[in-house]
Amino acid sequence: MKCPQNTPIVGNLQTLSINRGTTLSLKAQRINYNSEPILEKAQEIYFVVKKRWTDQEALIIKDLNDMTFTEDGYYHFTINPTDTENLPYGTYVWDFTPVENDNAYRAKPAHGYFVIGNSAGWIINETED
Repeated sequence: MKCPQNTPIVGNLQTLSINRGTTLSLKAQRINYNSEPILEKAQEIYFVVKKRWTDQEALIIKDLNDMTFTEDGYYHFTINPTDTENLPYGTYVWDFTPVENDNAYRAKPAHGYFVIGNSAGWIINETED
């Protein structure tokens, strides 16, 4: 899956963790420079998980079609078991980027680390056969 263009990497890092093959329900809200919620729905918005910040290909991508937007300005979406079941355990990166008029919205985008683990809490390093 191709990532949206101009994905910014600024702001505070946040870590999201999930056990591989499980469900993670998330909600995100855009805020303006006064820390007030932006109540207008974005033209486009993407939640993207990649191996590295510089990668052009997404491992997981959610867009407006995968989200529910509520009147309080939240975008609700779910990471499904099928999104992670074929990914190795480890640390990835994610960002949540609204796009307006074909330009990435650069005011306080959310991004951080996306950790895929297992339910036993073990650290497992997978190798390819």
